[in-house]
Amino acid sequence: MNITKKACIFFKNVYPIMIIILAIISILLLGYLGIHRFNDHWFSQYENNRQPGLVGPVIRFLKQLSAMLLFTAVISLLVGVLSVFRALLGKWTAIKVFIIYENQYGAIAGKLKTKLKSRWINPTFLPFEPMDHDALIQQVQRLIRTADLIIALPGMERSFIDAEIFTASILKKPIIYVKTSKEQKTPDTSYRGYPVFDLEALQHYNYRPLVSFILYIGNASIDLIKSIFRTFSRFYKQRGLFVLATFGICDFLARLAEQLIAFFVNPTWEEKITFFIYWGFTGIAVLVFLIVYAQVILERLRAKRIARQTIRTGDVTLELLSKGLSARSEDTTILECIVAESLPVRHA
Repeated sequence: MNITKKACIFFKNVYPIMIIILAIISILLLGYLGIHRFNDHWFSQYENNRQPGLVGPVIRFLKQLSAMLLFTAVISLLVGVLSVFRALLGKWTAIKVFIIYENQYGAIAGKLKTKLKSRWINPTFLPFEPMDHDALIQQVQRLIRTADLIIALPGMERSFIDAEIFTASILKKPIIYVKTSKEQKTPDTSYRGYPVFDLEALQHYNYRPLVSFILYIGNASIDLIKSIFRTFSRFYKQRGLFVLATFGICDFLARLAEQLIAFFVNPTWEEKITFFIYWGFTGIAVLVFLIVYAQVILERLRAKRIARQTIRTGDVTLELLSKGLSARSEDTTILECIVAESLPVRHA
């Protein structure tokens, strides 16, 4: 895929947040130019004279809040650029998904193939039909070896799927189970911690959560671009109110610190205190934002390790996945479709 198509895909998915960022920058810039054009001393008369009442603190708060929004918008653009580079290093070709299944679930496997087929996912499965034994083994080996991800529908008893699961686990392939009934068991050759999706829940959402999860752990570029949305949503859901409230008391802290600094240290430093407090807090807030972005990246990597079971998760798979998939509504539907406990072990 050439760079032009990659750029088109990126802007198609991030243009809402870019419009918001550009709107913030435009409003702040136009407001600044308008004030300086019609009343150059509108801010300074309250800041310098320190007139009594709430007007002065509110003016100072709005001024510093505008500066914080502008600075945050610039950081967001930089994070967006970083997301572009990560997306360029992601997977732009379709994720190869091999569906393995117990004979009785052939119709479900065919339905999965139809629902998963898209520009970003290329599913395949082998229908049950007469075939030379050696040719079948060779074809299964090839499909498992070339697959990016395995979807499994195990049955209740030992079957050929046990060997397929064992081969896929040796090759460290991500594996996803689909639960169709209470009677299904975890194959003897399988770890217990692979993500298990409930078929009924998937049907309710028209299989979209499974598609989203495949793109998520498959490192698809289309999903890597969404990292910035996950970061914004997670940051403001968890820390938005705290950031706004803390920023609101910065003016009080600045005025208190000014008097203390002027009295105990040096009167000439008095005017610099406000600058350091506001911008110090702004810098801390942006640093926390970048830390949240790093956490989003690390949680995606952990989700891939869970799907590969390079870390053993047992019955806490859903709990661990929820840490990275709880910010956006599209991601929470994935969690709604994942079964809380692993399938029962066939021979405990």
